[in-house]
Amino acid sequence: MFPKYDLNKIKYAVSDNTFEKAVELYNKGKVKNFEDQYNGFTAIVQGSQDYRVFVDWRNINRGGCNCYLGEHGTLCKHIVALAIYAIFRGVKLKKEDTKPIGKLQCSDNIGELDTNELLWFKYETSEALKCIKPYLGPSKTWDANQASLSEGCSRFTNTFNKLPISPQTTELIIKILLKLDKKLSNSGIDDSNGIVGGFIEQSVYLLEQFADIEPACIKKFKLLTKQNTSFGWEKPLVKIYDKLE
Repeated sequence: MFPKYDLNKIKYAVSDNTFEKAVELYNKGKVKNFEDQYNGFTAIVQGSQDYRVFVDWRNINRGGCNCYLGEHGTLCKHIVALAIYAIFRGVKLKKEDTKPIGKLQCSDNIGELDTNELLWFKYETSEALKCIKPYLGPSKTWDANQASLSEGCSRFTNTFNKLPISPQTTELIIKILLKLDKKLSNSGIDDSNGIVGGFIEQSVYLLEQFADIEPACIKKFKLLTKQNTSFGWEKPLVKIYDKLE
C-alpha cells in the first residue's frame, strides 16, 4: 500500500523547519521497522530516543507519535519522516527533493505566462483556494483547520515563486489576493493566527518588488483603487499607483 499524498503535499502541510529535520532523519536511515497497516504505516523513528510512530495512508495530518509534540497533536518531524519513508521506501532523496517550499520571493525573471502556463496557474491556485476553509467547529477540529490554511498559503507561495514579472502576472496575483480577502471577510475563516493575512502582506511586498523591477506593473494596481479590504492591505500599492498618476 502506498500513501495518497506525495512529497509536495508533505511540504505544504508542515513548516520548512519540520520538513528539513524530517528529511535529515529519513536520509540518515533513522526510520526503522517500517510496516504497512490496514489504515496506514508504523515504524520506530530514532531521535533522542526511539519513538513509536504512525501515519495514516490517506492524510499526512492524521498520525501519532509518543514524542512531546506528537502527544499534543502536533505534526512532528518523526511523523513526517515516516510519511516520507512510506513514499520512497528508504531510497535516499535527491537534492532537489530536500528543498522546502521556502518564503515568498521574487523570481527576477521578466515575462508572461503562455496558454499552458495560465492553465497551470489556474489549477494550482484553485487547489490552494480549496484549503482556505471556514472554521465551523467543534474546537477539536481547530488545529486541522489551521493546518489547512497553512497548506493553502504554502501552495500559493510555491505558485507565486514561479511567476515571471509582468503586468499580466501582477493582475493574476491581485485577483487571487482579492479572492482571499473576500474569503476572510465573508466566509467564516478563523485567521486569528494571521496565516492568511500574513500571506497577503507578503504578497503585497512581492508586488512592490514587481513594480521596482518592471514599472509597467504599477498600472495594474488600479484594480485596487476602489477596494475596501478587510485590513487595508491594498493601501501601499494604491499609494504607488497614485504617485504614477
